[in-house]
Amino acid sequence: DFDNSVDAANHFYESNLFADVDPAFMFNFQANAVNDPMFSQQWGLNNSSNPAYDINIEGAWAITKGYGARIAIIDQGVDISHNDLPSNYSYVHYDAHQGSSISSENAISNHGTHVAGIMTAIGNNNLQIAGVAYEAQLMRISHDLMSIRNIGEELASGISWAWLNGADVINCSWGDSGGEYYNQIYSPLLESAIENALMHGRSQKGTVVVFAAGNCGESGPIMNYPGTCDDRILTVGSINNTGMRSLFSGYGSKLDVVAPGEYILSTLPNDAVGYASGTSMAAPHVSGAADLMIAANPNLTRESVVRIIEQTAQKISPNGSYTYYQY
Repeated sequence: DFDNSVDAANHFYESNLFADVDPAFMFNFQANAVNDPMFSQQWGLNNSSNPAYDINIEGAWAITKGYGARIAIIDQGVDISHNDLPSNYSYVHYDAHQGSSISSENAISNHGTHVAGIMTAIGNNNLQIAGVAYEAQLMRISHDLMSIRNIGEELASGISWAWLNGADVINCSWGDSGGEYYNQIYSPLLESAIENALMHGRSQKGTVVVFAAGNCGESGPIMNYPGTCDDRILTVGSINNTGMRSLFSGYGSKLDVVAPGEYILSTLPNDAVGYASGTSMAAPHVSGAADLMIAANPNLTRESVVRIIEQTAQKISPNGSYTYYQY
C-alpha cells in the first residue's frame, strides 16, 4: 500500500521495470505560483518568453517547497541579514578556512549571497524573489575561495562537515580548469571527501553533490575540477532563456545536465537583488531541484535522485537527444 501517488510513482520507477512513471497530478495553477513581486523576472523558474526552457517549478511546488530537507552551500560569505533569506538558515554552520563552527561573514559576498538566493530565497512573502526550494534549510559553509597552498584540504573539510551534519545536497559553485588555482585546489583529500559524501551521506543513502561546470566554454570542451573528478557528481552547465548553451558554459564528456545560468535574478548583500550569469547560477537551480525531490521522498538514494534528474530532464538538443555539445 502507498500513502500517495508520489510514493507509488517512486516505487515503480525505482523498480527499473518501467521506462516512465507519471503520478497523474491534477494542477490548477494561478498566473503566478507565488506572490513575490519579481517572480516574473526569474526566467529560470518561469520563462514566459520561452516556456519550454525553465525548470517547471510550479509543478514541483504543487508537491513540496523543500520543507524538511537541507542544502549546504560551500561558498564565500552569505549576507545573513538579507530580508529575503533569514528564516531559511540552518542553526548549524561552519567556516572551512578557519575550521570554526561559526560561518564567517567577514567579507559578505555577492557570489555567495546570489547563489544562496537562487536556492532558498523566501517564497510567497510579498518580497523580491523566490528560491527553488524556498522552505528548505540552508547550511552555510564559508570559505573565501582565494588561492592558498592548502585550499583543497580546507574545502575538503567543508564537504566532510556538510554531509556529517546532515546535508541532503551540497552545492559547489566553484572550481578551476587549469593554471595556478587548479594546482592549489587539486587534492586527494578533496576527492576523498567528495567520495565519502556521495557514498555515506544521508545515512548511507548518499548526499547529492552538485558542481558548476565552469565558465571556459568559449575555449572549447573545458570543464572545471573537481566537478570532473568523479562520475557520481552532478555537474551542471548553463543555458540562456532560449535554450541555447551559454557561450561561456563549460562542456565536455563529464557534463550531466544544463540549467538556467544567464541573466539570473537573485539576492545580493544589503537587502538588494540583481542579475548575474555563470554556471555558478546554473548549479543552484539543480541543487534546489534535487532538494525538492528529497523533501518529497526522503528515502530516495543519491543514485536515484541523479538518475531521475538526468533521465527526465527535457532534451533540448536539435536532434531531440542529449548530446553534451549541443543544446
